[in-house]
This record gives sequence, structure tokens and C-alpha cells, in this order.
Amino acid sequence: MPLPRYTLGLAYHSQNNDFKALRITRYRTLHSPVAEVYTLSTDSWRRVEIPIELLNETRSNGCFSYIISSPCVFFHGALHYIVESIVETSNVKFILAFDVNDEIFREIMLPQNLLNGVDSFDHLTVFKGSLALFACGQALDEWEEKYQISVIWVMREYGVVESWTKISGPMIWVERFIGRFCGFTNNGELLIETVDDLLMSFDPESLYKNDFGIPNILCEYWVSDSTWIDYTSNFVESLLLLDGTNV
Repeated sequence: MPLPRYTLGLAYHSQNNDFKALRITRYRTLHSPVAEVYTLSTDSWRRVEIPIELLNETRSNGCFSYIISSPCVFFHGALHYIVESIVETSNVKFILAFDVNDEIFREIMLPQNLLNGVDSFDHLTVFKGSLALFACGQALDEWEEKYQISVIWVMREYGVVESWTKISGPMIWVERFIGRFCGFTNNGELLIETVDDLLMSFDPESLYKNDFGIPNILCEYWVSDSTWIDYTSNFVESLLLLDGTNV
């Protein structure tokens, strides 16, 4: 029997000064995903309903009709995942948000035409205090040669679909050298892993780039060391020394 697939998220419950973990499980034998919430203060799990129509549809071959991204983004009191519906009749992407206070799932629609009609890899993140989406993909030029394009979308007013705004700016440097997008710092710099396996930051406004000097060595099964960045909520500068108290 095929193993189930899990999507996890950790959140802080501000109203009760508590922590919660969300686990979404997809079984091949069940058409709908199963969502469970763990509360730290009570040390208990309980199921919650996911009333999202697209997650209850099935494909003719019995496979999952959707893909839920992992890891997620915790922002504005909610956990956010990108969901891609892969039903034969349509291909829809949207944000699945789980409010940790009222424990209700909601849909947030993504901006239309994310990357000028190009199939994109999408990464949810936080940009200067707003929910944001980094999209990148490969397009074809007039000579049928592939080139990489990327764009940043920012939701200026949380939950208002009409407030999605495309950040325009010179992204050529990023598009040439990005191997993997990791997130943003608090001041709006992109954290990227280059094609040469270097961890760097890049300011899309000043064009300033900074090499952290951190070697990125591939681990077993070709998993990048920098995947830890995906599970870090915020990136801030620190005076903490890497080797402890030695100066």
C-alpha cells in the first residue's frame, strides 16, 4: 500500500500564548485530505475540516487531484500553502490558509497570469511585512532558446486579491545566477542559492549583492544543505559569532 503524504506547519497562537502544529495527510485510498491540529498546552491532536471544493475532486486514474506545497509560511496568524489542482479539466493554483485562532481553512486566490503565461515554480514568502510570492520559470526567446525569468508579487492588503502588486525592477542578475530561491530578509533582500552552490543575498532595488561565505555542500541523496532556510520564518542580521564567544 502506498505511503501517505504529509504536509506540516508550525504556528504561534497569539490569543492563548500557545503553539500549534498542523498536519495535512493525503491517503491514496481517500479522496479528501485529512487535517489534524496539535496543541502544545493540551498535548493533544484533533481533526479539523477542510471545506475546500478543489481538494475533494478526484482524477480518473485515482491519483491525487492536487499538490500541496511544503514547507508553508506563517503570517498574519495563519499558515499558508500553495495548492495546485491537477484535475484533468483545469489547472488552478491558489493559497490554502489556515487561521490558527479560529482553526478555519480559507482560500486566497493568486494573481492571474503569474509569469506571463510561463509555467512557474512558486514560493510563498514574506516581503517587507506583506505576504508575497516569488515566481520563476523558463521562457523561450525568438530563437527558441530557453532563458529564465522571475517576478515578485506582493499582497499589499492581506486577504484582498485585488491588492496583488507586481514588483518591477532589474531582476536580470538574479535570473542569470539563481539556482534556488530561499526567501527574503526583513529589509527585502532576496536570499538565493546560486547555480555555483553559493548562498547570497541580493537587493533588487540597490542591486547590492552579498556572498555570505557559507559553503553549500550537497548532502546524501543530493539534498542541498540550504534546505534549512525553507523552515526559517524570518531572516535578520545578528552579532552572534559562528564559533561561539571567540572573537
